[in-house]
Amino acid sequence: MLPFAGVRHRWIDLKIDGELAFRSPVAAETRLQTRTRLESETTLGLAGFDFQLGPRLFGSLETSVGEDDYGAALRVVALLQGPGLPPPPPPGDQTRRAREIADALAPRLAEIEAAFLAGRAGLTLTVGPDGQPAYFAAELEALLATTEADLFAALGRYPQLEALGDWVRDRFDESRAALGAPRLARALRRTPGPPLVLAALRESRPRLAQGPGRTVPRSRGDAGLDVAEAAVVKLSYLAARRLLQVQIAFSPDTEELGEGATLYVYPRFNRSGGMLLGAYPHGDCPPTREQPIFRGAYSFEVRSDEGVRTCDAARPGDPGSIPPCPLDLVNDPPPVFACRRVGCYREDCP
Repeated sequence: MLPFAGVRHRWIDLKIDGELAFRSPVAAETRLQTRTRLESETTLGLAGFDFQLGPRLFGSLETSVGEDDYGAALRVVALLQGPGLPPPPPPGDQTRRAREIADALAPRLAEIEAAFLAGRAGLTLTVGPDGQPAYFAAELEALLATTEADLFAALGRYPQLEALGDWVRDRFDESRAALGAPRLARALRRTPGPPLVLAALRESRPRLAQGPGRTVPRSRGDAGLDVAEAAVVKLSYLAARRLLQVQIAFSPDTEELGEGATLYVYPRFNRSGGMLLGAYPHGDCPPTREQPIFRGAYSFEVRSDEGVRTCDAARPGDPGSIPPCPLDLVNDPPPVFACRRVGCYREDCP
């Protein structure tokens, strides 16, 4: 909900010309002409708010008050279908599509996994300045950059996997941080264009310093490569076993958030591409209202009587985001996503 206030200056100058002609049987003719002019000028004070009731329902409520005039207007717009915004498929169709994507993607991800493992095994082992085993930083960065680009290209063919691409980027940033590259606190922005233009997001990403002969201690290098390898192996495993989707249920604490709380989950750079989850009674296990969702790292909004609380994964470390941020639906997806006023957490059925 976004409130607004302001003024509107309204000026009206309306002219109406009318003419009526009548001819009698004896050829007598009668003509009536009218000319009317309406002029009005006033300044109105405005107040209201814009609102969103889901990923495709938008509206605004506006009130206006002037010296001799007042009014109110309610507008609601539903986006049913349009370019880039297709209607959500039924759960059965979504599950079938997830299996089709997994079958098409699995061979390519297996190739990327094999190439990464071979590249890691072929890294040059040298001696660092401290006399201990080390890797060349340039070789490490080349292996990470090539693997990451290959994964982006493979996942980028499917808009449904946008949040999974975000998860890949997070893991490779984590890998580089373990190798000694700086973590950059910033809000990334997605470049407009075809679905999942992920390669463009590599600008301003952390990178290893790669001066001539610069090395990274082997222990640190292995720690960073382990993070990247775990991500590559995980993706290959999920596609090979048709596990690109998970079931998730939303359970808000009604005593704190009130009745009717909802959870909106969306890829961090594509707010309109998410899904809205209704709540089921808090404490009911197993959950009675599960929904399928593609795996990935998501932003989310909890909408309740208390207002809107947000996890903005596009702004790493934002103190205004509620935990857990991002919502990781890859490594450890919660069967129940429970929320209270201070944040959300995983809830397992006993």
